[in-house]
Amino acid sequence: MSSPSGPPDPPADLAAVQADDALLDALGIGPASADPALVRALLAWRDKVDTEPAPQLVHVDTALAIVRARSRRSRARRVADAVRRIVDALRRLGEGVR
Repeated sequence: MSSPSGPPDPPADLAAVQADDALLDALGIGPASADPALVRALLAWRDKVDTEPAPQLVHVDTALAIVRARSRRSRARRVADAVRRIVDALRRLGEGVR
């Protein structure tokens, strides 16, 4: 999936998609030649994933507000750091003149 502002994603590698699909199929049915301990571990993991409730999702507007607030703080912090450096440089320059 491409982002609205970025370049389109490259086409999918069909061989990789088929390999992933085969892996998922094998995990789903458990091949007869698989190690029984591995099969038990994978089934336990799947059961855990299936039984745990999904965390509550954040509304898109809330997520955007948090990102924008952090961006503003970050920008303000960078400006404050730049001002502090300029003031320090001017102070050192003034001390050198005396």
